[in-house]
Amino acid sequence: MGQFSTVTVDAGGTLFITGSILASSQSSIVTINGTLHVGVDYNISSSSVTHYLNGTVTVGGDFKIVGNTSVSVAGGEIAVTGQLYLRQNGIMSGCTGSISYGSFDIFSCGFSYLRCCSGDYGTGCSAIAEPPANSFDFATCGAGGSLPVNLTSFNGIKERDYVILSWVTLSEINSDYFLIEKSLDGKNWSELDQVAGAGNSDVTNTYNLIDPDGNIGTVYYRLTQFDIDGNYTVYKSIVIRSGNNNTTFSMSVSPNPVIDNTNISFSVPEDGVYTFRIVSVNGQLIHEVNIDGTEGTNYLNHYTNNLSRGVYTFIIQDTKGNTVQQKVIK
Repeated sequence: MGQFSTVTVDAGGTLFITGSILASSQSSIVTINGTLHVGVDYNISSSSVTHYLNGTVTVGGDFKIVGNTSVSVAGGEIAVTGQLYLRQNGIMSGCTGSISYGSFDIFSCGFSYLRCCSGDYGTGCSAIAEPPANSFDFATCGAGGSLPVNLTSFNGIKERDYVILSWVTLSEINSDYFLIEKSLDGKNWSELDQVAGAGNSDVTNTYNLIDPDGNIGTVYYRLTQFDIDGNYTVYKSIVIRSGNNNTTFSMSVSPNPVIDNTNISFSVPEDGVYTFRIVSVNGQLIHEVNIDGTEGTNYLNHYTNNLSRGVYTFIIQDTKGNTVQQKVIK
């Protein structure tokens, strides 16, 4: 697609592209309300290309969204034979519609997500969970239209020579059990224990598990929820570092909603350089700056009078890719 290009498929219309399509030029717009068939790959690589998908889209190869690009799904169905690939602030978001894929590569440490109305799905860092293996329903934030377990938190606290793990769900449907795994390097995992789920529940449930051998340096924990039918969701891992430092990685923004001046307090477990980012609800990087942090609580003052009204995510990231974030309203 060239500069200022427009591709529109109206409702009832069909467009066949036998090869691949590359959308990467300035101020271009792709709107699909009918049917689009792409024979090979669908590649998007520019923050200035706007994509609205509200019909049927089939991709014979890979669907790649890279480079400060947001794809809006407003309904309909997307079927990708190959891989769904999101990198470098590539975001596909919506509250209706669905997508299926052969596999996915969604690197959330690079702020790339499948985003439904209740959260961001991807691999690592600020994603709340990995997406389902082969399909994602934007209305339910789960696979194949089935409601997932609504997990609100997964935390760990070091106490003396052991670690207390806890997680909270607001609702559960067909929830069989939770698998808790442990790793010393964040790559190789072994089973720590299994905890029975609540089955079907519309009330808050709190779960706890003690690891008696958690005080052994740096330990990673991962939570996976299994449905009765065998489907599962892998949630983001957490890390516990043993030693004299008990400071957790956290952030608080006030006031919220913000006006023209924002006070940010953040706690870090060690001295170092951290990155502060502001990202819009569409995944656009608004502001980025490196800041110095010292072990314990730090304070940052940021002027927000140049922000338009809307919802933003304030993010602080360390050099290892660990992040904390908070939704902020202007």
